Amino acid sequence: MPTDRPVQELIVTMEPFHIVNAPMQRPLLPATTVPVTVCSVGELEDMLTITDTPVGRLLLEQAADSRRSTYALREALSGHDHARNPVLDAGWNSYPWSRGAAGHEPSESAGAAL
Repeated sequence: MPTDRPVQELIVTMEPFHIVNAPMQRPLLPATTVPVTVCSVGELEDMLTITDTPVGRLLLEQAADSRRSTYALREALSGHDHARNPVLDAGWNSYPWSRGAAGHEPSESAGAAL
């Protein structure tokens, strides 16, 4: 691992754990030498579609803010531009009912914004 870059640990849970980053929860977690953010897989998915700022910068800025670092990651994701998720679009478009079933059109192309 490169030693000349900041490190931010990200722990991903399958379900939202809304208060895990709150100060009252921190004593229950193991001590670490790097900043840690806990997020849900849904937050991770949303974070990876951000197009207007590098994800690393977003994580490091939230971790450096003593108040915002205690919030759910979702708070840091609002107000950013997001692209569609090409993996989810491809999965949805692979189903027969996505091709004009019941008068509905398939999902927009993966490059279209939400």
